Amino acid sequence: YGAALVGVRLYAEGVAALRKALSLDPGSVESLLALGQAYQQEGDLLAAQDHFSQARHLARSDPRPSAWLGSVLRQIGQPEQALAMLQPLAPRYPRDLRLRFELGQTYAALLRH
Repeated sequence: YGAALVGVRLYAEGVAALRKALSLDPGSVESLLALGQAYQQEGDLLAAQDHFSQARHLARSDPRPSAWLGSVLRQIGQPEQALAMLQPLAPRYPRDLRLRFELGQTYAALLRH
């Protein structure tokens, strides 16, 4: 429900719903990812980074938190760390367009065209 609200740009309501979901299940990787994406879309990159880092810690075998964290790291001006997150995922997911875009933006930030 919270992710759907964020999807239609009702950020405050979506974040509130996602926070409620997270309070009911603090170990929910899905809620952490959705909340991180909501904060990223709002422009609160530090909050997004925090939620993606928590999700990455909880779900070490899930590549999604690393991909989202890499995206945020690039946006906050840490392309080296972003590359470390994104580069290992590229061979595993060669058709993921979002991943390719983020990787390309990261290489551009590093002036490695």
